[in-house]
Amino acid sequence: MSCAFIFGVPFCIGFIAVWLGPYRQSNMVRDIFIPAWLASLSCLVVALVLVLEGLICVIIWLPMVIILSGLGGLFAALLLKVVTARRDRNRCVALVVLLPFCIAPLEKLRPYSSEVKTVPTEIKIHAEPETVWQQIRSVPSIQVTEQSPS
Repeated sequence: MSCAFIFGVPFCIGFIAVWLGPYRQSNMVRDIFIPAWLASLSCLVVALVLVLEGLICVIIWLPMVIILSGLGGLFAALLLKVVTARRDRNRCVALVVLLPFCIAPLEKLRPYSSEVKTVPTEIKIHAEPETVWQQIRSVPSIQVTEQSPS
C-alpha cells in the first residue's frame, strides 16, 4: 500500500461525502465534518467486517482517518463555494478522486533506503570441544522435566 493511497483515500472519502451530501443546501459546518467522518468510519467498519484489516490496525489508523476525511470534507466545502459551473464541478470531483492514482507512481521515483547490518552473536560454552561436538552431532531427546509451558 502506497502513501498516496494511505493518506489520499480517507481525504477522497471525506471530499466525496461532502460533495454529494447535504452541505450544498444547508452550508452548515456540521454538514462538512459529520458526513465525512461517518463515511470514513463506515469504510473502516466494512474493512473489519470483511476481515480486510485487523482491529488493532483500525484503532491505530482511526485518528488519522478522522483528520484526513475532515480535511477532505473541508476542501470540498471550499470548492463548492468557489466553483460554480457544473462542468467545472465534475472536473473537480474527477481530479480529487484520481489524485491518489496519479501520485502513487511518483513514489517509485524516490530511492529506497537500505541498510545492511551485521550483528555478531557469541556464546561462551564452558565445556570441552568433544562434549559440545557430541551434543551437536546427535541431539538427545528433550525430557519432560526440560519442557516448560509456553
